[in-house]
Amino acid sequence: MIDRTLPGAAPQAHQASVTQNRAQPPANGVGLTHRTDPGERGQARLLDSVQRVVSAAQELDRGSVKRWPVPLKQPRKRLYLTGARQGRQLGIAQLRDPHNVRMPEATGRFTNFSWGSRICGLTASPATEGIMTADLHMNKDVVREFIAAWNDRRFDRFDVLMGSGAKLHIGGTEVPCDPDGTRAIAEEWTTAFPDWKFDLLTLVAEVDRVVAHMPYSGTFTKPILGVAPTGRFAHVDEMVIFRVANGKIAEAWEVYDECGMWRQLGVQPPPG
Repeated sequence: MIDRTLPGAAPQAHQASVTQNRAQPPANGVGLTHRTDPGERGQARLLDSVQRVVSAAQELDRGSVKRWPVPLKQPRKRLYLTGARQGRQLGIAQLRDPHNVRMPEATGRFTNFSWGSRICGLTASPATEGIMTADLHMNKDVVREFIAAWNDRRFDRFDVLMGSGAKLHIGGTEVPCDPDGTRAIAEEWTTAFPDWKFDLLTLVAEVDRVVAHMPYSGTFTKPILGVAPTGRFAHVDEMVIFRVANGKIAEAWEVYDECGMWRQLGVQPPPG
């Protein structure tokens, strides 16, 4: 038997079934769909209640939270903390490094201290710093006069420039350099090198010490230390550390290019 159905009858029947089974719009207007199953309706109502409570809390948060400015270490820049989803930064986007300044400069603080007054771990107030600076200049002047006495052959100046118990450390030995001892050394070397001259290049003073870079030069024309003269000229590097006390040289440490000197003079260094 052949079942013949009129065209369009099946789609119409299917549409009527779908329409009949479609959920009816909610009567309470809150988005809940009436279902035939009581359990599903209870879960839907519970979910809707939770959504209402969350929405109410969010509205309260937006309206009640205050914005408090929090200062940063950048001048004239502040970060504002606000309510939920309303946070914004003012001036921070324009900063390349908002935390590069950690501490303001201490202007006007520690007025009794300056970097210039730090000498061997000591600190000085402005009053005492002036006195210390004056002492450093005076110590330098003593060394300048000592070198000038050698260059000008004014060996009598050693009486006021050298301390009575002064000593010289050189080559691992200690040599007296009181006024008489210094005068004897100067006469011996300037006799062997008549054109002897110190060139003062640098003076550095700290506390009671004065460091002098003072190379010397001269022509070897007379015997010295048992070495015969060669008539040759030498330029020798030398550095001396002076200790000055009460305006006089009390002690000195001398280092010079002895090997270079004898090499330039064309002789072997003397024994001992």
